[in-house]
Amino acid sequence: MFDSVRFDKRALAVTARILRRATGRYGVEELARLNHAFRIMRGEIEREPPAHPWQRPEFYVPGIPVKIWYDATDVPEMTVFEGAYETIKRELSNVLRARGGFDIPPAPIDQGVVQSGSWDLFWIKDGCKRFEANWDLCPETKRLIDSMPRVGESVTFAALQPGTVIKPHTGVANLRLTLHLPLVIPEGCELWVMEEKREWVEGKCLVFNDSILHWTRNNSTKTRYILLVDMWHPDLSSIEIAVLEELLHRLDPDESTANGHPA
Repeated sequence: MFDSVRFDKRALAVTARILRRATGRYGVEELARLNHAFRIMRGEIEREPPAHPWQRPEFYVPGIPVKIWYDATDVPEMTVFEGAYETIKRELSNVLRARGGFDIPPAPIDQGVVQSGSWDLFWIKDGCKRFEANWDLCPETKRLIDSMPRVGESVTFAALQPGTVIKPHTGVANLRLTLHLPLVIPEGCELWVMEEKREWVEGKCLVFNDSILHWTRNNSTKTRYILLVDMWHPDLSSIEIAVLEELLHRLDPDESTANGHPA
């Protein structure tokens, strides 16, 4: 999502134009939070401290409620993903058979968070990029994702190789949640958010606040596989989401791909 966006002068000018037009279309009240956040980014007003002491995003929108863990009451898509667990796991198997693992170029994500081992990603969604060769291997998963308007900017099959440790880190913005659908979970795999450890259970979603410090590790001798999904924060309105998606697509440094690989 915001991970690949760098707010230089051009990006700030584009942001200002999009927000100005959107505010005229939808009204000041509907976009008050986003306009306030970008005024902070432009240095017009002082940044407010995050609402939670373990919350450390680079891009912070004041007024977004913060919880650590979320359930199906907050994120009803959890139930949909769990209902499709067998289908999604079968399509992961298709990917692994066809590719012999995730035999693709380095993914467009910050690999600096990998302390040791390897974190491999098979992209289904990343902004406007097209991954036709990948979609051919998981058409039902792609169809399911496309049916959910509150799925965010990225969806991947994520492989955490044996012995891998992902360092404590936070997402770039407080506008999203991270959903994990566990698909293949060896014993000895852990997810930590702040100082609380949770273990993945195959077929049961975990959803947490991406802007709060979190880390993972695979202490086993086998690979852990999950479906990793960005979800828009449930407090965001459909109008705020539409404006954010327009903004991110306009600022995406590379919206084109060929044969399932970033161009």
